[in-house]
Amino acid sequence: MASRIDTLATHRTFKEAGIEPAHAEVIIEAINRADDRLATKDDLALVRSELGGEIESVRTELSNKIESVETRLATNIGLEIASVKTDLGGEIASFRSEVNERFAVLDGRFAAVDGQFAAVDGRFTALEGQVAAVRSHLRMMMWFMGFNATATVALIARLFIPT
Repeated sequence: MASRIDTLATHRTFKEAGIEPAHAEVIIEAINRADDRLATKDDLALVRSELGGEIESVRTELSNKIESVETRLATNIGLEIASVKTDLGGEIASFRSEVNERFAVLDGRFAAVDGQFAAVDGRFTALEGQVAAVRSHLRMMMWFMGFNATATVALIARLFIPT
């Protein structure tokens, strides 16, 4: 609780400042009435001390609640991550299986195509052999034709050209 002010000293100060005595008395009386509602340094220190304890109590309580929430969040996040890992692991395994099946089908198709290419290669090899045989026959026929032409010319020359 605040203490009362020295009215006589305050009255003299107002008088020296040129304030009318009647006005000074009214001002001092108003200050004295309000004085009961004013807090002193001791009042503030007491309130600060009491509030400091309350604030520390609330701070501790909030800290404990935050720690509890963090612990629950960490647990829940860990469970969610584990669940997501499990789900993704299953989906990845399913995807791998599907991809492997498709590759097996493609491998079968490639094997069939490779067989067809082997058959075509065999045909080309046979055709190349036949072409080589035809070329050989053509060369022989050309040789015989050349020989026959030469023999024919020699025969005609003997018949028509006297020696």
